[in-house]
Amino acid sequence: MISNDQWKDIQEKLARSFVSVQFRWGDDEISVQRVSVSENKTALAVYLNGTIQPGKGLPDSDHYDPLVEKIWRKRSKAAYSPAKKAKIEKTFGKRGARQTFSNLDKTFEWFDPTFNTAASLVRQFKKLENLQLLKLNGVDVEAAA
Repeated sequence: MISNDQWKDIQEKLARSFVSVQFRWGDDEISVQRVSVSENKTALAVYLNGTIQPGKGLPDSDHYDPLVEKIWRKRSKAAYSPAKKAKIEKTFGKRGARQTFSNLDKTFEWFDPTFNTAASLVRQFKKLENLQLLKLNGVDVEAAA
């Protein structure tokens, strides 16, 4: 069990540039590292058993893993933007738009292995029962205690 003081320390460390945190959850190892996602932007990447396989986060994929629902960030996007949807409804009428565009109200959901902030990652990970902290920036937690 991770104490509140440890969570504060984890969040502080995750907010820095160079960070590496390892957890154990059941039989799985979860590691978090800050990675570059574009030229001027970084994010916290969550690795499951040492890898990130994007197919695991797509519910319609053959590679989907329900475990990622608990450790990755849930994302969604509408098939059509509100402006585009309004334009279609104006052109075809509401009933005609729904008959012509069957996915007009559809939203797509997936799970993303990156978090933008340390606070959002910590909020999600605090919900995990029996999560054990193994290493913080390469230092064994048991050895440091």
